[in-house]
Order: sequence, then structure tokens, then C-alpha cells
Amino acid sequence: MIRAVEPSEFGHEPVMGGGPAASLKRVRVRILRQDVSGGESYWERYEVPHEPNMNVISVLQKIAALARTQDGRRVAPVAWDCSCLEEVCGSCTMLINGRTRMACSALVDKLLVEEDDGEIELRPMSKFPVVRDLVVDRKRLFRSLERVKAWVPVDDSYDHGA
Repeated sequence: MIRAVEPSEFGHEPVMGGGPAASLKRVRVRILRQDVSGGESYWERYEVPHEPNMNVISVLQKIAALARTQDGRRVAPVAWDCSCLEEVCGSCTMLINGRTRMACSALVDKLLVEEDDGEIELRPMSKFPVVRDLVVDRKRLFRSLERVKAWVPVDDSYDHGA
């Protein structure tokens, strides 16, 4: 008979991929969370298995899959934005270790070297209202872009100089 094993039975979460070596090194993350717009914010800590070449999006995906804090409490998955995953659109931008960065290009190994305490800190961008967790309302930004027409028309009505 096969039974599901709860992480608390052995004092750690199940390791996802990477084999036994992946469970040796762990990535600790502290996230400033907020359940609703205008609500109270609070910190939660998470720990996930380390894998080579991980970016912050990979860490957030692992946190979502585990849906447990570092102390084993079940929690709602952390909300964040991402789109292109190629450092183009900027939708995954957040404060990572106190600096504004895109989560898709922020590599975990580099971030851990920068921090003395070996923990990665994630916060929502501070210049926009928080919708939930790491998701912010960017309407103000998009309205400004519309006002100055900050785009290149691509509908063939533009004279290409032929």
C-alpha cells in the first residue's frame, strides 16, 4: 500500500526534481505579502530546494507548488505577475533584495552572494498600489504611456518611406 507522506513527518518538504543532491542546498526566501488591496502587509518565510541556474520566477513557482511556509504552515500561493520570461515586458518587476529588478533575469546564485544572511527578500514595487502580494496596479503607468503615445504603430497605415 502506498500512502502520502506529509512533509512534517520527516521535518522537510518533498524535493521536486534534482535527486538527493538537490535537497542538500536550500534557498530561503522572505516575502512581503498582502491579502487584499489596502490591507495589512506581513512577512512570510519560505524554503525551497536549490537547483542550478534558478531565477526568482523558478523560486516563486516552487513556493506555489509547495504552498507551505518555512515552518510548515499551509498558505495560499504567493501572487505575482510574469509574461514573457525574457526580460522584455517588465511585468515580473519587483523589489528583490531592496533593488528594483525583473524576477525573470534575477539569478538566485548571484542574489545569495550579494546578501550576507543568505536569504532573498521579495517585495512589491513601492511606487504602485499593491493588488495582492507582489502584484501591483500599473494603470497609472499605462495611462501615461497612452497620453504620450509611446508606441510604434504596426497596422500598415503608417508610411514606411517606400
